[in-house]
Amino acid sequence: MTLVQAMMLFTVDELKSYYLTYFGKKPSVSRKADIVDALEKGLSDPFLLKTYWDALPEIEQHLVRESIYNYQGVIDRGRFTAKYGYLPSSKRRNSWQVEKLLGYSVFFYKSNVRREHSIPLSLQKQLKQWAMPPEKESITSVVLSEPLDASFRIHHREPRVFTELNLLLTAIQNQKIKVSDKTVSPTAATLKYCSRSLEEYYPSFDFYEVSGEEHILSYGWIKLLANSRFTQKNTTVLTMSSTPAMSNAETIRFIWNDWVFKSVQDEFNRISAIKGQTGKGRRYMTDVSGRRMDIVEGLKACPVGEWVSFDDFSRYLEAIGSDVVVTTAPEYLYACDSHYGRFYDADWNVLAEPYLQCVLLEYAATLGLIDIVLCDLDKTDSSNEQYWGLMDLECFHRYEGVTYFRLTKLGAYVLGESDHYEPETVNLDVTPVTLMPKGRFYFASTPMPWEIQFIGLYCKQKDELLWALDRKLIVEALQSGGSTDELQNFVLKRDPQPFLPQDWETLFKQVNQRIDGATAQFEAMVYCCKNKEVLALILSNKVLTKYCQPLDELQLVIPKNKALSFKNKLNEMGIGCQ
Repeated sequence: MTLVQAMMLFTVDELKSYYLTYFGKKPSVSRKADIVDALEKGLSDPFLLKTYWDALPEIEQHLVRESIYNYQGVIDRGRFTAKYGYLPSSKRRNSWQVEKLLGYSVFFYKSNVRREHSIPLSLQKQLKQWAMPPEKESITSVVLSEPLDASFRIHHREPRVFTELNLLLTAIQNQKIKVSDKTVSPTAATLKYCSRSLEEYYPSFDFYEVSGEEHILSYGWIKLLANSRFTQKNTTVLTMSSTPAMSNAETIRFIWNDWVFKSVQDEFNRISAIKGQTGKGRRYMTDVSGRRMDIVEGLKACPVGEWVSFDDFSRYLEAIGSDVVVTTAPEYLYACDSHYGRFYDADWNVLAEPYLQCVLLEYAATLGLIDIVLCDLDKTDSSNEQYWGLMDLECFHRYEGVTYFRLTKLGAYVLGESDHYEPETVNLDVTPVTLMPKGRFYFASTPMPWEIQFIGLYCKQKDELLWALDRKLIVEALQSGGSTDELQNFVLKRDPQPFLPQDWETLFKQVNQRIDGATAQFEAMVYCCKNKEVLALILSNKVLTKYCQPLDELQLVIPKNKALSFKNKLNEMGIGCQ
């Protein structure tokens, strides 16, 4: 649509306001065509247009520049406000009966194909002579105050993630992880079992509206592993698949990518205070993979190893137009009551921010992609005065404590921002130990929770401070990607002597040599013969004896892939096989 065609969609009074705003005086003509002609000539005059542009306030110039280069010619109020803090008012003052508009308004016109006003392409081309592209949006790092307020807690996730992965894989090998048959969500008993071995983000808060905050880490781990290529669901039990999983950065990358691209479950369902997600509103929920990819791009923009505030990260995503909006029809979602609590024109902070906080805490932090600072849930501000049903909540959702986070080296590797990964060295408090013969050792004092978590992968606790190596646990840990080297480094870092006792070294050597001592080749089937006569007849056949062997008095064992050939040969011999 040309500029003249766009002007012709206005009324005469509207055109007079545009004329007054641009030329600073009322038009001397009254016919619509004459006003349009005068306006078109004025906006096409480079000198007049440049003079008018230079006189615009800076904030209005920003608005026009953003519209031309980033908003496809329209005004995106949410994005502009997120970037610049406020939007210019739509009107300035009245002059007699003709209304004078804000300066930027003379560039925006009606359209036959758009509901909102936009800048015609011909006018955009002229404006680009002086309107330079706006600065790109960025995320600013912050320095945390030391010490932090008592209501905040830093969770260093990267140093713990491999120990936790090893622990969870071992639990899956031992068939300890029970999940729902339909949703593959962990059972309450499984969450309690895992939380005893993990250092959860929160204790249990006594909130009426929110529950499950004491199992966020366990829930995230199980959902991530259940969706990965390394596990499979056997009715209600999570078991290992044929794809081997190792406790390393590459496995973390596979788990993350499997979740980003393959998981169909919507994490927004975890925001239980927002209802309507499974009713009519379900058809309007946006694609989860698209949302996750936009969050991934946002994380890539974060400086590695530097803290950023969640508020700034959220503002950045909104300002660049990220498609993190969870629904195209927010009026189908509501809080408390479907008659009074519908969200209609819900702000970014009500629908998008809770989803962002859920993904960051339950998935990104759980896998060690980010370290995170959490505020106690009973100290967060849950007030949303403009929304009925949210204004009186003591706690909106279990993730609203997310305050700061930083992208780790592991996160940079998993997201493809780094070609290789070197573990981050973090100075954590360590408890001295005394190594003893027979695989035993004493802690000098009560060990830290994360030390108990790690050592429990390889050792059994004999007394309050006494632990002992356990062959079964060591083998299970090695099968899940663990290493005797990391166990050796753990104890030698805490014991003054620079070497292991002889029996320790012997045990480690034997276990490493025998870790692949027996390898599964194929599945077998066991057949039971009716009597000894049938057994003897089968064993006397030269063909059958090549792949069947006696197992018990009347039993034969054969490879599963030979079952059909075995049955056909028996039929040829006149022997039925069921």
